[in-house]
Amino acid sequence: MKRILVLALIAGLSSCISKNDQNTEEQVALTEAPAAQAASGVAFTRLDGQNIDLADLSGKVVVLNFWATWCPPCIKEMPSLQAFYNDYGKNPDVEFLVVEVDNKPDLAKSFVEKNNFTFPVYSPAGMIPEAFLGQAIPTTVILNKKGEISYRHEGMSDFTAQDFRNQFEGILKQ
Repeated sequence: MKRILVLALIAGLSSCISKNDQNTEEQVALTEAPAAQAASGVAFTRLDGQNIDLADLSGKVVVLNFWATWCPPCIKEMPSLQAFYNDYGKNPDVEFLVVEVDNKPDLAKSFVEKNNFTFPVYSPAGMIPEAFLGQAIPTTVILNKKGEISYRHEGMSDFTAQDFRNQFEGILKQ
């Protein structure tokens, strides 16, 4: 009985994606203007206390990754997110905001340090627009240099995959 309970718990946690989302593994490129305006007035607080407003990042490609320490798919994608950050984190045209959605900065800081991740971690400083984060984590959103959503993906990602890197390079060149 104990084994069945553990297996049920593991199966329930194996995906942090909403049951209503039937296309969780599809990558979606968005170019509609209403969604693009979602970046205006959205703010985050870095673990060191620094506040950042997305409006201040105009002219940069912004990589937003929404996650939680309790989410197995979020944790599983983190090594590839770290590799992505290693390759683009020093690029002056790119800004990474890895956002822990539970607003528990101490827990996130402990998790990141324990796993030797070096990407910048933030907590929400207000409401996260639904255009960015619906009902599933992990979710990755990439804003182009105009602050428009150029890429949005719900579910675990492989940021080292060549097709993802090609799409990201295309966004960088815009």
